[in-house]
Amino acid sequence: MKLHYFPTYAREILSSNKIALMSGDAFKACWLLTCHSWLDDERATLPGDESKLQALARVDATTWARIRLEVLDYFKVGPNGRIFSPRLMEISALHESRSKAGSKGGSKTQAKRKQRVKPQSQSQSQSQSQKSEKESEPKKRKRREYPAMFEQLWELHRKGGKEEAFKAFRKLSPDQSEVDRWIAKLEDYKKSQKWQEGFSPNMSTWINQGYFDGEVAKGKGLNLYE
Repeated sequence: MKLHYFPTYAREILSSNKIALMSGDAFKACWLLTCHSWLDDERATLPGDESKLQALARVDATTWARIRLEVLDYFKVGPNGRIFSPRLMEISALHESRSKAGSKGGSKTQAKRKQRVKPQSQSQSQSQSQKSEKESEPKKRKRREYPAMFEQLWELHRKGGKEEAFKAFRKLSPDQSEVDRWIAKLEDYKKSQKWQEGFSPNMSTWINQGYFDGEVAKGKGLNLYE
């Protein structure tokens, strides 16, 4: 499992000419994108789609147009078109190798402990067996808690997987004003002919496909708000 934090290598950052020449908006955008790439499903990378990068960087279109070259120059582009920070990729690979090594070491230790266990009496074995059965009983799963902003959106259109919708929501990290705009857009769409005809995509699709911005649905050739 990936850690929720990563080392920042302060000396390298302070000595970097590229960072020293960045504007404040570009520096902020780079760090927001770096954090998003660490938490992304694919290992420390982000999609190369600039509209998504702009949303993750939390800047408007005008600001993105001004800082995009500074920001994109900070990252590298992989063969699959996704962007990444070389240093963050190294950190991710190191963490993964250590995690695998720790898992193997733990398995060997458990095997040795089992070999050293002495035979128990029949009564002790029965008691241990009963205890194991109780421990193996399925535990009640704790109810997942979601941010209030996401719950507001979800309650308006509870369709599709909630966890999938939350993953898409978390990637864009909208603020309250953006969520309010989405809610208004969805309420408006519910009055449309398309909604009456039964065209109501899953919530995760609304977020991932940019339906809240009225973009053309990929592969469908139609505009959601026509």
